[in-house]
Amino acid sequence: PYPPHFPAYDTLIPMFKKPRMLIIDDDELIRKLYSEIFTSEKSDVETASDGQEGLDLLVQGGYDVVLLDLMMPVMDGMTTLRELALIKPTRANKHILVLTNMDFQPTFEEAIALGAEGYLIKSAHTPDDVVRQVRSYL
Repeated sequence: PYPPHFPAYDTLIPMFKKPRMLIIDDDELIRKLYSEIFTSEKSDVETASDGQEGLDLLVQGGYDVVLLDLMMPVMDGMTTLRELALIKPTRANKHILVLTNMDFQPTFEEAIALGAEGYLIKSAHTPDDVVRQVRSYL
């Protein structure tokens, strides 16, 4: 089906695959800001406005990076992490980064213990800082 010198499609797909991102935050401005930035950088971005909606997407899995707020309606981000720890996603999610205004050491420690790899305080980081952090995981 293709010339013998052409590599198999299976080896090419990962080279051209767009990174998948999920932004879970009840703040529409935050969702829109990061969605626009990463979409312009050729990422496939999905958003969720609360923890339950986010958990439903996380269970399907396959995200390269997830930005997760902690203080949200319906289900907060910490509960989302706890629930996710009890469920095996269909496809693994690679990196979960908490993006919150909760600057409280026990909350940070619990989030990391539940599988978050990073913890960014919104008020302490500019959007450029957040973008740099996310890029380091892609």
